[in-house]
Amino acid sequence: MQETDFYAEGPAFSSLLRYLGGVLGALVALRSLSLIVMADLPALPLLGWGLVLGANLIVMITVYYLWTARVRIDQAGIHQDWLFPKTVSWNQIEYAKFIGIPGAQRLVVRLKNGGAMGFLKSFNAGSPLLVARFRAIARAYPFR
Repeated sequence: MQETDFYAEGPAFSSLLRYLGGVLGALVALRSLSLIVMADLPALPLLGWGLVLGANLIVMITVYYLWTARVRIDQAGIHQDWLFPKTVSWNQIEYAKFIGIPGAQRLVVRLKNGGAMGFLKSFNAGSPLLVARFRAIARAYPFR
């Protein structure tokens, strides 16, 4: 099977995980806002405000990337746009393993130039097409 047979593009995370992340992010934001409102506002030190706002910012950034992360499989390799973008070309893959956790399917690849312990990269699949392509890639690059 050639690499071009694997072409697919889709969300990196399933709808379930994206909605769950959005709901949990909203709950965290609402809870922290309620703590601010219930607290004696002048008595809350600047560090406390900074921690609450910083934590909310981190949660919002994570939820944003849950919703916008994409995976693309093309003739060059596998690409995942995420907070830390990941790219692996076909000639770098030593072997690939499909992990079929319901709602959080992923492909874990070991790179050839990873040294004695190997270097692993994980790519998420948020659509049935990506899951099918990940299964095909795992069959094409079995553990040897």
